[in-house]
Amino acid sequence: MECMRCGAGTKLVQLVDPGPGGCPICARAKPKSIWDSEKMCVVDCYVCPQCGHIELTASKPELFRDI
Repeated sequence: MECMRCGAGTKLVQLVDPGPGGCPICARAKPKSIWDSEKMCVVDCYVCPQCGHIELTASKPELFRDI
């Protein structure tokens, strides 16, 4: 992925909760009703080693189309 700020190549890094356990950070949408399931996916973090710009993207954005 190319950096949106400077155009350099970015690196995919793991974004984790700094607390005990170090779980990955997730995007979550609550269900519309009790019959619907919760929508959740890991957040991908891209870091530019040139300028330090960070971009966050949902790993499975298609899960959130109908919320």
